[in-house]
Amino acid sequence: GRARVEWEESTGGFVPPVEVDARQGFGSVLMQSSAQQLFGTIERSYAEDGIRVVIDFRLA
Repeated sequence: GRARVEWEESTGGFVPPVEVDARQGFGSVLMQSSAQQLFGTIERSYAEDGIRVVIDFRLA
């Protein structure tokens, strides 16, 4: 089987829009390495008011 984790954050218009940065911080590196270790994938989508992350991986 597979598992899929979807995570969304929205600013609700109360803070400046999300800026896409070419650098990867600790959280991004942690998510990417976790997905790789689980033989999975990670997708990030950015919008003006937030971010959406989907991690899909195989269950042992």
